[in-house]
Amino acid sequence: MEENFLSELQQLEIGDLKGNLFKVEAGFPKQEQYKSNRVNNTIPYYIRLNSKNVIIFQIIDLGIGCSVISDYIFHQPMELYCNIQSKVLELFTTLYGSIYFHVEHDKTRAAHSGYFNLIAAPAISNRATVPAGKIRTLDTHIDPSYLDSLCPTNPVLRKIIEANNSGNRATLHEDNGQMTLHSAVLAYQFINAVDKKNPIIAEKKKLFEQWFKSLLNPTGITMAASKFTHEKLDQLHIC
Repeated sequence: MEENFLSELQQLEIGDLKGNLFKVEAGFPKQEQYKSNRVNNTIPYYIRLNSKNVIIFQIIDLGIGCSVISDYIFHQPMELYCNIQSKVLELFTTLYGSIYFHVEHDKTRAAHSGYFNLIAAPAISNRATVPAGKIRTLDTHIDPSYLDSLCPTNPVLRKIIEANNSGNRATLHEDNGQMTLHSAVLAYQFINAVDKKNPIIAEKKKLFEQWFKSLLNPTGITMAASKFTHEKLDQLHIC
């Protein structure tokens, strides 16, 4: 699955409204200012959009797919479009910051901190405004057979599997779901474990599953309602 995503990443078409296309580069940006964003034990790629804006991708192999930590480090707002001309089965979440997607009839749909969704689509074509600041998303490209194995205990996933199999589009939530505080902490623990412990694939899969299942079966207050900052969430632990 890691190889599949790397192939997808190389096919990614991302550009601005002036017609400029941006190239995905292997490795991590060398500038000191990005050092705090580095997550150890991941495979890094990045896109330099201009002298002020960069997107960093850090890939975690799960065996049943791969999670991608994406950091948008923008010193000036920018409107971008993104096209992927291949089938997509993806869980996307915003850990902090906001991205504004332009949808039909000139409407804008925001993906704020804690927003998530699971999507199956035959292809992706997005136009979005990324504001100045720092944004981090955690997106997981999932093996369809793994998702299918979860359907008996999570029947809500069936419509996603059926859409993926038939080449149609479907989302878990009509708009976006909101992570609970519990789910948010599990997401941060997952990233921190990869960064500090370099767990084997089976352990990474287990950490991902705990987080994913907490999204499918939410309990407790939402991340937004908790008003916890990114820094505070990074320090929390669940027993």
